[in-house]
Amino acid sequence: MKKRFLLLFSILIFVALICIGCTNKCPTWIVLNDDSIINLNSAIKGDLKIIKYKELSNYFESILHKDCFIQEISSDGQYIWISHGDNKEQTIYNMANNKIEIQGLENDISQYIEKNEEFLKDKFSHFLIYRYIHIDDYCKRIFERISNTLYSPNKRYMAKGIEDEDNNYFINIIDINKKKIIDKIYIGETGVFYGYPLYISQWHKTGYIVYTFEHKAYKYDVRTKKIIELGKYIFYPSITKDEKYMIYSKPIYDTCERDLDCFVDYNETGIYIRNLETGTDTNILKNKESDFYNIILGKLINTQVDYEKILENGGSHE
Repeated sequence: MKKRFLLLFSILIFVALICIGCTNKCPTWIVLNDDSIINLNSAIKGDLKIIKYKELSNYFESILHKDCFIQEISSDGQYIWISHGDNKEQTIYNMANNKIEIQGLENDISQYIEKNEEFLKDKFSHFLIYRYIHIDDYCKRIFERISNTLYSPNKRYMAKGIEDEDNNYFINIIDINKKKIIDKIYIGETGVFYGYPLYISQWHKTGYIVYTFEHKAYKYDVRTKKIIELGKYIFYPSITKDEKYMIYSKPIYDTCERDLDCFVDYNETGIYIRNLETGTDTNILKNKESDFYNIILGKLINTQVDYEKILENGGSHE
């Protein structure tokens, strides 16, 4: 009995060590307004670590010896899609192995896309933009307002915010392969005649769409078709994979460029993390720098790639 207990105890300790190791090796990064990325796990612990896209661009320019523009970081953080010059030349760089995965002119990349469609579709939403804008006129029309379009986790569907002539707002769910609207969600109406009060920020893996309308955030469950309010003065919200935290912005201006300082109950601006179990909000990044005046949050990325270490050491390049 004692031996069995010791064996079970040893197994539990081993599993715990593995979990701790995975937690340390799998930081979650959040993209800020195509400008910066932060380590969310560190921020939750009170140790904010931020990397500017400019640092990444400089890193790639030193490797590739040409101008570099970061198009997108892949869903697993392992690959980065980079454009050069007038975007006619593209590079997909493997950060985990520190090497060029594919590089070439637009036509060469198109051939690579055709051969590796499933891989790229899983990694990059930019791939879908590139693929359909260049090849499919129907989807090209859909992408007229690309900033308010999101893909389902399996990349089979698109959620697109639309506005009718009476200032009513909807979210259309589009089956990409069938080129068909399969759901139309009424969001609300507004008297605003400029800007865009509806902003879709996330399609969570559990099956709900997170969005902001006017000054409130909501989530829409695509299975039950129910809308749940998440709170007031929550902009560009995203919920972590484990559903324990919600990250959101409190900018100076809303999505219609209206000054939010005029609201007496609108408190300190910046990036916030809400603990969804306790309801506690923590301001992890305050609006002190001019370039953070209107932070827009992007997608959450779970990755084992240590960007800080790569930039610090310079790595070995192929």
